[in-house]
Amino acid sequence: MDNREEKKALHAGHRQRMRKRFISSQGENFAEHELLEMLLFYSIPCANTNEIAHKLIRQFGSFANVFDEGDCTSFTLVDGIGEKSATLLSVMSSVMKAYELSAECVRELNQTPNYEEYIVFPLLCELEEMAMIAYLTVTGKVIYAEKLKATSGENEIDLYKLVKMATQLNCSHIIMTHKYVNQSAFPLQKEIDQARDISNALEPLEIELVDYITIGSSGDTYSMKENMYI
Repeated sequence: MDNREEKKALHAGHRQRMRKRFISSQGENFAEHELLEMLLFYSIPCANTNEIAHKLIRQFGSFANVFDEGDCTSFTLVDGIGEKSATLLSVMSSVMKAYELSAECVRELNQTPNYEEYIVFPLLCELEEMAMIAYLTVTGKVIYAEKLKATSGENEIDLYKLVKMATQLNCSHIIMTHKYVNQSAFPLQKEIDQARDISNALEPLEIELVDYITIGSSGDTYSMKENMYI
């Protein structure tokens, strides 16, 4: 076995031990550079990614800055980082930012006792017509929330998909909102009928449509529950 093959075998053994350690500990007690080191396993097949991880942290000043400030171009300025690694790190950065936005939305939903406040707020800053569906447990904890595009003052929901999602998530409550762009919050009759259809479809499953709130272009709101449409 020549020197190159010995180094390859050494790296392979080290990587396997790192993977086993990560799986057994679920990533607990891993240093920041070790997490970067492992991430780079998937873009750099045969090299000492521990050294490259340290170089990344030194280049950007901290572990957090690697993902906050790095991009495909700046990553490649670090010795050992090629196009594949730069892309991997950039994708991971985007994943982390998307997670933070999603987690913040869930935290707002879980910590705010007023349904209207936390289900309306995420849509107020939207420039386009949008809808939102939140699936909740029996205690009001959010299991999942999703935004959907809506058009022309109408929010056409696929009832089959909604019921299927609610069943799969084993939720107890659903809250829906729809933000209009060029009209007041007062809903169209077609949307009132849709809210009733959704409520009726969920009732046999013992899932409650807690409210269906429409939001006008000026930020005014209309609760179908309070106005006894559902």
